[in-house]
Amino acid sequence: MTLLRSIIGRNPLAAWVAALLVVGSLAVLAPAALAQEGAKHGGGEANLTLPDLHTVSFVGGLDGHTLLLFGIGVCVLGLLFGILTYGQLRGLPVHKSMLEISELIYETCKTYLLQQGKFLAVLWIFISAIVLVYFGWLAVTGVDAAGNQLSEVHLTGVNGYDFTAEMLAWGGMRVAAMGLAAKGALGPVDAFGLERLRLAAEQAGIAVAHS
Repeated sequence: MTLLRSIIGRNPLAAWVAALLVVGSLAVLAPAALAQEGAKHGGGEANLTLPDLHTVSFVGGLDGHTLLLFGIGVCVLGLLFGILTYGQLRGLPVHKSMLEISELIYETCKTYLLQQGKFLAVLWIFISAIVLVYFGWLAVTGVDAAGNQLSEVHLTGVNGYDFTAEMLAWGGMRVAAMGLAAKGALGPVDAFGLERLRLAAEQAGIAVAHS
């Protein structure tokens, strides 16, 4: 940490330039690395296939891509609202002493944020370099030297997100209607009972398999 802070203190402009160079190199190298990893069909988090947002629908038939764009639009509206409110506040009359205090607080916060931003930029360079080297050359790909796939595991069953949502909804309705089985800090079994939890899990799509 002391080394990073000393580098930033000596030449902050070089730190920002280096950060921009790292971002640019990652933007150029990442697609090729991902394509290479995808061709190997290796295991690990880096090779997870993300679903197409257009194929996922939510309440009212709204697909995931449209929902994502709607969320981005809400963020943009929030940004515009903040800018508008900031402009209105700057136009209001203020006492001289309060203005001096607010300017002091603003300059203090600005200095802190700039210093921390420069430090994080240099830290990001090191992290990006480590990630690039690991996933580019060191990560386990699930293939041997000849390029043959070593193993492949397929998991089937109920959607984990749907199961979690149904269990949370069941627990909330159960508490609202009948309360808990005991008081205090309770686990699921103590709060609802093992048999009730088993039945709820079966209704959500998970059942005990008997061999």
